[in-house]
Amino acid sequence: MSNKRALVSCTILSLQDSCFVYPCCKGCLSRLIQESKRAICGRCGFTCDLQNVDYRYRLSFKVSRNLDIFGVTVFGGCLNPFFGITAGGLQRCIDLEKTEGTHTVQQLLVKAVEDCFIGRCVIFGLKVPHNVASSSLSGQLVACQIISPLSVHHNRKTHKVLKEMNSAVLIILLHHVQSWTLNPAMKDSHSQAHGNHLGYVSPRKN
Repeated sequence: MSNKRALVSCTILSLQDSCFVYPCCKGCLSRLIQESKRAICGRCGFTCDLQNVDYRYRLSFKVSRNLDIFGVTVFGGCLNPFFGITAGGLQRCIDLEKTEGTHTVQQLLVKAVEDCFIGRCVIFGLKVPHNVASSSLSGQLVACQIISPLSVHHNRKTHKVLKEMNSAVLIILLHHVQSWTLNPAMKDSHSQAHGNHLGYVSPRKN
């Protein structure tokens, strides 16, 4: 069944998981299966060395629109401006953190993504089946676009706000990393306070 693209305004309620990047096939964009020396696509048969694996962004949200609550998964480079880095670059940062023996960067990344997105109203470019009305949505949908409602305006103030939103996740992450480094005791208190970090909703100023 073919899909139509619909621009839908939603409020982000929570993250559905903490898998933000995945190794993707260069041919069909499916997730690669990583073995000891090579990565293989189970869908189209593409294969490559592990050092040549490409990565792609994937964010899965629970969102609300009017009285509807449903899931939206966003894929691809439309998330680059929010992270301020490519998916491959972010994965290299995570891998470097692992080799240096630190165990908090992934936790801080999750919190940075929460702080950036949860509670925010955004517009998704959703792929919706032709026989489904965009006024009533449910289940799990895929988005190929995510934008701020402010981007429909073109005044100087809006341009400044949008410019400040770029790299928001990276900026918040760096702030958390700095705080964590200056006060190591935060690690234990944060783990106790946010054992289920996906349920954490930070206060936000509109």
